[in-house]
Amino acid sequence: MDKLIKIILEEKFLNIDINALVEIVYATPNPIVATEILCGVTHEPSLPKTSCSPQLQGDGDTLRTFESYDKWSREVKYSYDIYKHSLVDGEWLVERMGTGIAYCQVEEWIASNEEVVHMH
Repeated sequence: MDKLIKIILEEKFLNIDINALVEIVYATPNPIVATEILCGVTHEPSLPKTSCSPQLQGDGDTLRTFESYDKWSREVKYSYDIYKHSLVDGEWLVERMGTGIAYCQVEEWIASNEEVVHMH
């Protein structure tokens, strides 16, 4: 990857000490994102803002809400609410069981939302 990034930067920046630029790029948390920013080709992914996923155990589901995206780590920060569904006297009751903040990789966030779409 070092050679590829160096070649890309050499093509983009003709009158700059490329070795110094490559050193700076590799000092960042994500050299690929740094190279994309320098070349003007970076973009934020289009991410769903909410998802509802079934719980692995019990009769409930989790509503997840997008909070932020970190392009350097490719992490999605989201809040979540866990709900339990109960049938009481012929009526469904929904009770919030918990809430919190969590993180996942962007690919996991996208995949989990695709699973929800396919389930409906």
